[in-house]
Amino acid sequence: MTAQEILEEIKMLGGRLEARGDRLRVDVPAGALTPELKAALAEHKTEVLAVLTGDLNRDEWRNMPLSELERRHVAIKIRSDDYGTLWLVSTDTERELADSGDPTYTVEEARRMIGLPEPLVRQIHGFKKTFGGTLGQQ
Repeated sequence: MTAQEILEEIKMLGGRLEARGDRLRVDVPAGALTPELKAALAEHKTEVLAVLTGDLNRDEWRNMPLSELERRHVAIKIRSDDYGTLWLVSTDTERELADSGDPTYTVEEARRMIGLPEPLVRQIHGFKKTFGGTLGQQ
């Protein structure tokens, strides 16, 4: 079984498979994960992680369009001299992947912030850092 076949099998079962650093998170209906599929996941873990993350380095993530990040269901930890540590996640569903007290932004929130004046971006970031809030609907 290939990594792609494993991903397709999980999807057919109505589940999701996500990369959490060097770990896999499997979310399938109860009883759907057969011993054979579990063994295939263990055997092909590295390949499955590579497919999920695209096996990209930091510079490649930095240059990736937001729409592609959104499709990958990832959480990316970013360290910035200006803003400290923050997370960029695909959607609200992936917020739990960040699993930290650092400010977290969804791709949609990042889209909304493109082109905003720097003082406003700093104000929003300060709010998120202080209160753990999310950007409201516009």
